[in-house]
Amino acid sequence: MEKRWSLPRAAFPVLNLFRRSRAICYLSVFASLYFISLSSLSYGAPVIPNKTMLEGTVKEYCAGSSELWDIKPEQVIYKLTISVEIVRDSEGFPNFLKGKEGQLQSFLTKEKISPELLNKRVRAEVEYRGDEKGGRFWIRAIEIINGGPL
Repeated sequence: MEKRWSLPRAAFPVLNLFRRSRAICYLSVFASLYFISLSSLSYGAPVIPNKTMLEGTVKEYCAGSSELWDIKPEQVIYKLTISVEIVRDSEGFPNFLKGKEGQLQSFLTKEKISPELLNKRVRAEVEYRGDEKGGRFWIRAIEIINGGPL
């Protein structure tokens, strides 16, 4: 006859109803906090509406796939690196470029723009899009100074 091994019942005490309901309550609270923390890690609060006018010189022109910047759907995105010379507030909007005069800044646009912008002085309306975890400056309108709109 084969002998079966089993642990004594005392090794796994049955919790009384009060302890069981308290344990379930604690587990549900911890599970809720865990999922709330996961969701807060994946999303950030969006940036407030903003708009800035700038003048500067285009130092770099690049056209490439939106996959380079993790933007969907796939499309052509144009990137300009501009040496920011003058920054002006737009009425009623915060200015996210304030204090960036004399610096190189990258700007993206979905509008088709000409490579002739390279080394030209431009005036542009820009905005910052993203959230507190990151974002990018986007050009909404650009024109060559003393050359008319593109």
